[in-house]
Amino acid sequence: MKNDKPKIIAITGGIGSGKTAVTDYIQKAGYPVIDADVVAREVVMPDTARGQITLEQLKGLFGDDIILADGTMDRKLVASRAFVDDALLQQLNAIMHKAIQEEMNSKIAQYTERNCDIFLAIPLLYETQMATMADSVWVITADEATRVSRAAHRDGVSEDEVRARIAHQMPEDEKIALADIVIYNNGSACELIEEVRTQLIRELN
Repeated sequence: MKNDKPKIIAITGGIGSGKTAVTDYIQKAGYPVIDADVVAREVVMPDTARGQITLEQLKGLFGDDIILADGTMDRKLVASRAFVDDALLQQLNAIMHKAIQEEMNSKIAQYTERNCDIFLAIPLLYETQMATMADSVWVITADEATRVSRAAHRDGVSEDEVRARIAHQMPEDEKIALADIVIYNNGSACELIEEVRTQLIRELN
């Protein structure tokens, strides 16, 4: 028998793991997915109350010239200033992570009021201490050679570039150790979807 209380499940995984394929399938199956990357763009939209607050905080940190003529943020300019100054980068991350978490909590509340089970897609789940938002965490993973090959093909970059990006992420074995459910995506797309179906049944029924 299904638990009456809506369940919140976070999905994470490193580069090339296949987490997007998993969340795409879950959405097609009819479950709401709150994507942290989408929310990160929403929280700096000038036509929302939260966006205005976030942009004001970022202006105070980086200067008024980061706001373009249409009111949106000049992402390249912010990045060029933040990534050469560790202190600024930390402050940027603090502002953004707080805004993202608040917005995600607001969206979660809307779904739980409707008694919906919810999935959260958060690439940096553990790094941003957002795992506490979920009842259960799924880590999508694959062996490194598979992940490197997938990401290089997808992004049109060299395998060395992908390995360099992986080196800056939380080690895969650490994420696996912290997960409630681990989905190994070393096989075909059909095998991945079948495993996701199995886990959906186990978690939500």
